[in-house]
Amino acid sequence: TTSATSITSTWQRCKTEGGFRGLEAVTLPPPESSLPNPLAMPRVGQKLGKYKLQAKVSEGAFAVVYRALDTLEGQPVALKLPHAEHLNGEALDAFTREVRLAARLEHPNILGLKNADFIDGQLVLAFALGKESLEDRLARRMSLATALDLGEQLLEALAFAHEHKVLHCGV
Repeated sequence: TTSATSITSTWQRCKTEGGFRGLEAVTLPPPESSLPNPLAMPRVGQKLGKYKLQAKVSEGAFAVVYRALDTLEGQPVALKLPHAEHLNGEALDAFTREVRLAARLEHPNILGLKNADFIDGQLVLAFALGKESLEDRLARRMSLATALDLGEQLLEALAFAHEHKVLHCGV
C-alpha cells in the first residue's frame, strides 16, 4: 500500500521534475465510480471505454501512457492514465490543469488532446499519436539539415506553449 507521506513526497518531487505547469488553478469533481481495485491499472489488451490498450509506452510517478486504438474512430491514440492513488486532492488538480492547458494548445508541432473523461472511475486523457517518438527518430542517422529542422520544430512548439503560459518541465 502507498502511504500518504510517500504520495506527498512523490508529488513534491514531480512538481519540480516534470509535467505541465500553468498559471491557473482549477478543480475537477471526483470520479462518480471507482475501479474494483482502485490501485489496479488496466492491462495491455484490455478495453477501457472505446479504447483498446495495445502497448505500454511509458510509466512515471503519476501516470502510465499506453498506445491504444480508438475503436469507434479506428485511430491510434496515446492514453495517459493517472495512477488511481493520485485521483484526489492536489494531484487531481494538477491533472485537471494539464487537461485544460493541453486542450487550448493548437499548434502543428504539438500533439493535441483529443478527449479527457472518467471511464469506470479512471481518468483517461487521450492524445493524438505521432508516427514515432523523438527518441526513436534521434536513434537513427540523419543529415544536419534534418537535425536542424527537428530542433526548429521543437523550439517553435516550446515558444508557442510559453506564449500561452505553459511550461512542460519534461523537455
